Amino acid sequence: MITYERLDDVQRQVFLDITCFFVNEDKTYPCYMWEDCEYHPYNAIEILCLMSLIKIKDDNTIWMHDQVRDLGRAIVREENFKEPHKRSRVWNHQEALSILEQKKGSKKIEALSLGSRGVIITPSEVANLRHLRFLDGNEMFLVGDFNNLLSNLRWLSWRWCPFEFVATNFHLVNLIILDLSHSYVSEKWIGWNQIRVASKLKVLDLSNCNDLMRTPDLSMLVSLERLILEGCCNLIEIDPSIGKLKLLTALNLNGCHALEGLPYEIGCLDALTEILMPCSSYAFKLPETIGNLKSLLTLDVSHSRIRMLPDSIGGLVKLRRLNLSKCSKIKQLPDSVGQLQSLVELDLSSTSLGHLPDSIGYLKQLTVLRMSHIIGITKLPRAIGLVEKLEELEASGCHHLTGEIPEEIGRLSRLRILDLSFTRISRIPITVYYLSNLQTLNLESCYKLNELPQLPPSLRCLRWAFDTLKFFGNRTYMPEGDSAYHSSIVPLHEVEELAFGKTRRFWPQLLSSSLREFEVGNLSITSQTSSLREFEVGNMSITSQTDCSLLSNLSTLRLQSCSISVFPEEEKVECFFFRIK
Repeated sequence: MITYERLDDVQRQVFLDITCFFVNEDKTYPCYMWEDCEYHPYNAIEILCLMSLIKIKDDNTIWMHDQVRDLGRAIVREENFKEPHKRSRVWNHQEALSILEQKKGSKKIEALSLGSRGVIITPSEVANLRHLRFLDGNEMFLVGDFNNLLSNLRWLSWRWCPFEFVATNFHLVNLIILDLSHSYVSEKWIGWNQIRVASKLKVLDLSNCNDLMRTPDLSMLVSLERLILEGCCNLIEIDPSIGKLKLLTALNLNGCHALEGLPYEIGCLDALTEILMPCSSYAFKLPETIGNLKSLLTLDVSHSRIRMLPDSIGGLVKLRRLNLSKCSKIKQLPDSVGQLQSLVELDLSSTSLGHLPDSIGYLKQLTVLRMSHIIGITKLPRAIGLVEKLEELEASGCHHLTGEIPEEIGRLSRLRILDLSFTRISRIPITVYYLSNLQTLNLESCYKLNELPQLPPSLRCLRWAFDTLKFFGNRTYMPEGDSAYHSSIVPLHEVEELAFGKTRRFWPQLLSSSLREFEVGNLSITSQTSSLREFEVGNMSITSQTDCSLLSNLSTLRLQSCSISVFPEEEKVECFFFRIK
């Protein structure tokens, strides 16, 4: 309570709204409402976070402890403990319905949540709600003349809105957010004629409106910034009027399976920063005009049947994220991809690409390249060494990626993760030693790889199938016999995680004093000298003479499908290997 009293008036308004309606909700929508109410939401949220009253989670939702939520609701109740209609916010559905049914609405009420479906609302029931700015209800039936009513409403959640619309003069001139998700509206819904007057509307949520086959004429909604059509599974066409929405920043078409393409007019959306495309079952096409979207930051066409990117894609000068994963019909990238000089993340996983264009070397800002499970890829281009800011390179499951990794990879001084697992590469170049920031190297199931060069000292995680190796650095040993072991092999001193898949033998001198996680399967661990004192764990044997003091920091040991037995002829066996913190 002391913390709450330190907030100023507008910060308290935001705090109380959250406690009553927005815990575990995305903060994007309410920020639009708070901004229009001059509550300065971004500053208020920062202050609430600094005071530990809320947290913003990674998925942009607002988290609040239950006790803090209860405190906020108690503050609202104390506005009038006995009469809910004299409080600023009513979140209890039964109390809200009672206020409407008994026509007890007052100018004190700012926010109501009805919850129940099938509620009939008449003008007389809302006549006194002059300051109502938030109304949340499901399948509400508005009946009568609403002239000059609800003029202060900023937020209307009208989920499961019926197709029948019998209200007249329903002119919500100050409306900012309209949520019609899961509704029975279509492009022929008569309610569009009255909603179009909401010239201040910034968010229109039509997600999961399954009767919608074509978007209505939206040209009058000149302030619209977010259009959500996610899950409109019968939507076939986007009306060309979308080109009039000059302030539109986000277009969500995810789940619009029947949509065949975007209109030519999409190129007029100068402010558009994000497009989420549908997982279409048709040959989805992007218009050439998409290259005109100079403000676009995210283009996500994953899981779609798009066959190619237009050459104009290079015009997306601000694009930071391009997701083509699981676009199984894409066989090649246009060379103009190299013009995406702001691109930070490129996901090509599970496409049908046959090669990467050399123009990829021009992507000077690229930090993440995902290209796993691309069957047609046979090699990495030498130009990969020119992507100087690359930090993550994932090529797992490219089963036809064979031969040598190009030596130019050693130029990637910022590379942290290199995943070449389940490929058929046969050689890692010695230049890998110059990857001074490399922390994770995954060579699991690379059965053609029988040699490892000297690895960089920055390495923290190493995964591989050890049986295939014949060389490690400049020191030779043979997996078939201890006698070939060379005593000058140096441990990977800083490695914290080691994993070996279907491996029979390993020399403990390669273990690390920093090791935190050790995973083995069908593995034999032995010292360089023979010994009778040993533990046997399934198909794995561990000698008691092994210097396991190196494992003093081990916290995780995975021995899958193993059993432990001790040789009976030994009177004393030190089980130090299994003493895990």
